[in-house]
Amino acid sequence: MSWLGLRFREIGGRGGILNGYTEKTAEQLQDMVNMAADPDSQSMIKGPILAMPIYIPKSGQSVGFEIKVVPVARNGRAKTEMDCFLHDKKNGKSVDREVSYANWLTARLAPSSDVKSIRVTQSGYYKTSRKKRPLMIPSAIFQGTMVVTDPEILYKMMVQGVGRHKAYGFGMLALRVPDRF
Repeated sequence: MSWLGLRFREIGGRGGILNGYTEKTAEQLQDMVNMAADPDSQSMIKGPILAMPIYIPKSGQSVGFEIKVVPVARNGRAKTEMDCFLHDKKNGKSVDREVSYANWLTARLAPSSDVKSIRVTQSGYYKTSRKKRPLMIPSAIFQGTMVVTDPEILYKMMVQGVGRHKAYGFGMLALRVPDRF
């Protein structure tokens, strides 16, 4: 797969930066944007496009992470989605929103890593529509540290993203040196 974790970060309503892991060069990425994006979309990208090389930590290595996700749970047989905090409340769990969201993300990262610290840096609702009906989807940005337990699974998470709504720019797992927050 040529695209690995892609995220658009808005800068004060004036456009933004396209972040992502890729095996392509910066020139190849620019060619892809030129071919695929309409002029309005192209004008939103401020600054050069940078190719971020793929780095997969070794098992036992501690890394920092940042990720923006849609923390939702499936609601029984109806297969509808709901905010995982509201799902927890409905099922009798007495936790606050941040704890519920942190538990949700920790469970998703568990196959690849042991989460050591986690905090919600921002949460709210993302406005969109489905079948011409307005929707409010929960979103949260996390930062934390984790110890890698399975580098292959971590690589798959970086390739595929984490959680639902990845097509809307959620789920990119950005890794960094643990003390750089």
